[in-house]
Amino acid sequence: MTESLQGFAKFCEKLKIESGAPFRLLSFQRALLADYFGGTRQTVAIVPKKNGKTTLVAALALYHLWNTENADGIIVAAARDQAQKILDQARMFVRSSDELTARFKVMQRTITYPDQNGKIEVRASDVDKVDGVLPTLAIIDELHRHRTAELYGVISDGLVARGGKMITISTAGWNMDSPLGKLREKAHALPTFTRVGMYNHATGPGFVFHELCLEDGDNLDDLKLVGLVNPLPQKRKALWEIKNAPDMTPGRWARFHCGIWTHGEEPWLTAADWEACRADIGTLAEGESCYAAVVYGHGAAVALAAPRHDGEGAAVAAKIWPEGPPLAEVERYVVELAHRYVLTQVAFDKVFTRSAEILAEQGVGMESVPLSTELLTVATSSLRRIIDERKLVHDGDPALRQHVLSGATKDTQRGWHLIPTPESRGLIAMAVAVNLATQVPAEAPAYIAL
Repeated sequence: MTESLQGFAKFCEKLKIESGAPFRLLSFQRALLADYFGGTRQTVAIVPKKNGKTTLVAALALYHLWNTENADGIIVAAARDQAQKILDQARMFVRSSDELTARFKVMQRTITYPDQNGKIEVRASDVDKVDGVLPTLAIIDELHRHRTAELYGVISDGLVARGGKMITISTAGWNMDSPLGKLREKAHALPTFTRVGMYNHATGPGFVFHELCLEDGDNLDDLKLVGLVNPLPQKRKALWEIKNAPDMTPGRWARFHCGIWTHGEEPWLTAADWEACRADIGTLAEGESCYAAVVYGHGAAVALAAPRHDGEGAAVAAKIWPEGPPLAEVERYVVELAHRYVLTQVAFDKVFTRSAEILAEQGVGMESVPLSTELLTVATSSLRRIIDERKLVHDGDPALRQHVLSGATKDTQRGWHLIPTPESRGLIAMAVAVNLATQVPAEAPAYIAL
């Protein structure tokens, strides 16, 4: 039998949701599947959490099984337990319908339709487990958690033999280099890409992309605005309660409920907070007094912080090397800074000790600042405070932005602090410089060696 959106909508009325009411398609669900039923081979839908994605694809899997001779449907996620949630929803639908119960056979990881020799099953996410599979329908959940794009490619290639289709559902991710992050980047670069309101859409050969999301700089506290990317009525009604739950964090709220991609699974700072501190004009003037910090190892960074707001804030800038430059190159850069600004103090770690001696001989005020958890806690708190109070100013440098948003924190008995990683060199150097510029007591300097 031929599948159609109208036919799917009628089929859904056979199904009952948890309340016992029939499952009726909403307009946004019809929009997500319009191209799928129009013949598009690959559909990608990125929608905030708790907007019925699992319910929708579970119903779609059953409809496909109902209408397709020799159906071979597979459900794949980064973790089998996640894929199982879709099958469990489908099993619930079957058990709520006498008609489907009479036709379908439900097992732990499989639903079959013996009369048409069809099945839907959960598959492991290992490439070896799906290599050679020729699905008529493939459902992929949470692609942003997949380690590589190989699985997606293998399944996509397998669709061709039997004219199969694939639908990928996900919330916003946290790693731009993940398979979903790269797929999203390509979709945004397509000439067909459009953004209307909060809805991103793009099409390519055999491909359609849907995304509901806010953007960097939007007010994530505006629940009316957040409601625009949460089309399920039940979800909209629950937004205040969700946002104000005791365990809610800014990172989870941004990703799961606002559709914003974050840098890190639980970021210490949102992109909107960082962008709010950006100034359109230069933030540092030649000749003014600055504090600096040097981080060397797995690359390098030199950060500057000039005091503002009577010592309670700072203007910042940074130079970041992605690969480890020669020490002499970093030394030359510090000398250059000393000619352009009044360097009140330059903090450094033990890796930079010999270079610091050379710079000191040239009149640069160098100071070794040892690392401790307590000192790192002070630096982190100082930096976060002036960002929250909008007393930090930066010029929007993309390299520094990447390092700032890649920062991660840990909360220990000795305090909440940034975790030093190669991806956050610039952030760590900036935290140290800001800590000095905002007049942290001399007995508690902070510096981090990576």
